[in-house]
Amino acid sequence: MTNLLDTRLSIAEAAFVADMPERAVQHEIDARVLPARGDTRQRIVSGADVVYLELIRDIRAELGLKLRQQMHSTIISALSADLAVATVATLGIRVKDLAEEVNRKLQALYRVTHDAIESKPTVLAGEPVIRGTRVPARLIVDLIKQGASRQEIEDDYDLTPEQIDAAIVFDRVTPRRGRPATRKLKIKQHVPAAR
Repeated sequence: MTNLLDTRLSIAEAAFVADMPERAVQHEIDARVLPARGDTRQRIVSGADVVYLELIRDIRAELGLKLRQQMHSTIISALSADLAVATVATLGIRVKDLAEEVNRKLQALYRVTHDAIESKPTVLAGEPVIRGTRVPARLIVDLIKQGASRQEIEDDYDLTPEQIDAAIVFDRVTPRRGRPATRKLKIKQHVPAAR
């Protein structure tokens, strides 16, 4: 089991592991429930913070700010002291079980992003590819977004379902290289007033 207090994740990785939108993770940082780490462009979340996110995922909207802050603080303290249960008021939280679940998900994420996807300067100029192939991971995701079925991709590129899943996860938690896509602004055309 990895030390969740020392584990650092991007917002995308934390959202993936906690199975919640990135916006919700950002909101917990903006509300000062989670500590702000990193700079505004690349915020960092600890593995222990993800245990908290895992706990509140489905009930966050019903919890007040003060209670969320207490829960986060209590979870961090319990993980630091290696306690099985954290107590907030009369609520007992099985922190050890949550930490084990987060660790399983982190290991699965690590396997996908490090074992299933590789990047070598000699293969497609360093573009991340599915390990053992020359198939770019992002190509698979783009094909799925364009409507290709998983079966077609498996057949056309000789990939397994696990390799396709790895490409999808990789794309979700890893930012694309280069400049971010620009949004096209809708420009309202000026219509002169009638005289």
